[in-house]
Amino acid sequence: MLPPSLLAASEDLVRIPYGAGSSSSEVATVDDVIAGAALLRREACARAAALRSGSASADESEQEAEESEDEQQQWLSLRVRRPAAAEVAGSIGGKLWDASLLMSAWLLENPSLLQPAGCRTPRVLEIGAGLGLVGLAVARALPDARITMSDYDPAVLRNLGESIRLNFAGAAPAAPAAALVDFRDFCEVDVAALPHLPPASPLCRYEGLLGSFDVVIGSDIVYDHSHARIAALLRAMLRPAANGSADSHPCALFVLPDGRPRQADFVASLGAAGLRCRIERVGRDCLMCRRIERVG
Repeated sequence: MLPPSLLAASEDLVRIPYGAGSSSSEVATVDDVIAGAALLRREACARAAALRSGSASADESEQEAEESEDEQQQWLSLRVRRPAAAEVAGSIGGKLWDASLLMSAWLLENPSLLQPAGCRTPRVLEIGAGLGLVGLAVARALPDARITMSDYDPAVLRNLGESIRLNFAGAAPAAPAAALVDFRDFCEVDVAALPHLPPASPLCRYEGLLGSFDVVIGSDIVYDHSHARIAALLRAMLRPAANGSADSHPCALFVLPDGRPRQADFVASLGAAGLRCRIERVGRDCLMCRRIERVG
């Protein structure tokens, strides 16, 4: 039998620290990502060994740095409904993942990334939204943006609706929408046929969403071979570039942990779909990154 803490849903207050210009990034390759994952594993093993031996202790300078950060940074507070385990059985959409915290802080610090060519009212699609932290943060940071938060699991979508209600009930800005989007419905054959889809195509159920987004976002969404289909999803969901201008190109932004499998396959699938990919590794000077590392 599940413990009581897992049988009941809860409403959590999530506070996201951020500060303008507090994080950096550097251009990287897939090989850099693989090497970074190996380094993180070695560091995690070293920390675990230190804890077992009793040699690990609190670093006073780290504590002082955190207190200094608290004085300088800004905070965004959101209420997130965490579903009971029974509500989302078989789904990972009921957990708050580190990548969603990091991406939320990164976008709060760099909201212009969500505004191609300075668009004041971008349409933004979050895929694999889970608890929806990133989409909620974007909606608060860009009140004029039109946000659609999506997942493939109807139970996760119902929970998303509750989190949207907790944060936007009866108040401006406009609340995000929730929509069912399943990566597995998208394949290059159907996408190539757009806008003339055969009646049996699974993409027909996305009428009104296809070709309408300026930006697609997602955190920690690549770890399975089926996620190569995200490339086809991007081609289907992003709007066409306006007037051939590079500045007006729609784009996708993802935060993907180094240690997840299938990332090399994912990058290759983007190139095969005719999409350009730029990889950047978030620097450890990022406020949220440092906090995640200190926690564990």
